[in-house]
Amino acid sequence: KHGGMQKFHHEIQQLKEGILENLPIILSIGAVLTIIILAIALVLMWLRSRGQFMFLNCVARNKAEVVNPWKRYARQGNSLFLFNFVFSLIGFALGFTLIISGIFIFIIIAEADFAGITAVTVVPAVLLILSFIGLCLILAVVNVLTRDFVVPIMYLEGCTVTEGWKRFWNLCKVHKGSFALFVLFLIVVSIVIGLLILLVILFTCCCAACIFAIPYFGTVALLPVLVWRRAYSLCYLAQYGPMYDVYVKPASDEPGKSVPPVQV
Repeated sequence: KHGGMQKFHHEIQQLKEGILENLPIILSIGAVLTIIILAIALVLMWLRSRGQFMFLNCVARNKAEVVNPWKRYARQGNSLFLFNFVFSLIGFALGFTLIISGIFIFIIIAEADFAGITAVTVVPAVLLILSFIGLCLILAVVNVLTRDFVVPIMYLEGCTVTEGWKRFWNLCKVHKGSFALFVLFLIVVSIVIGLLILLVILFTCCCAACIFAIPYFGTVALLPVLVWRRAYSLCYLAQYGPMYDVYVKPASDEPGKSVPPVQV
């Protein structure tokens, strides 16, 4: 056991020396890769934000339109992109801080030959793990509520994401129990759908996974699931009045003039 710990410390020391010797190269490569990955992520985030309104319009109107909703809901899509960018940045900063803190605690325990595992080190580690799990849950819930309810409100009212969240929050405060049940039921449904997709992948000897991995063909293969997922929250939101019903035929092509305001 003692020899194993000495070997572990030796490997850690070699790793530190190797990193310090090649630090300029590592930083340069890391900076270039970070810029490339960030640029690609931002472009995909922008396309996804704009595409949400295009897809919602197709489901609500039962039409395969691309250019018209892409242009019509440009303001809402750009507003959603900025929200997603800031929200992701905050989530990344908090998650990165928790991960670095966890690594720091692990290094302290490792340097003490794992003999320093006491309440002083265990309690902070447990709190960090719970905080990270809680952060992931908060990020997931906010993402679901934004996509399922705030985006349709923005679509109907022609408003920004901030105004959409305010309107949704006023509705949620009145029906918070119903929305909580919606989220819980959605978790169950998502698990079931995930298991079904996994079974399809296993029964096809991973051939289905290859198809799902191809951007266009994967979307087409999963289109029934995606349409149901989008329509489910729209139908749920419509029960709170015509003001929240995207299936009502719009009187104008201009966003926000589909139906007259109704107080809920």
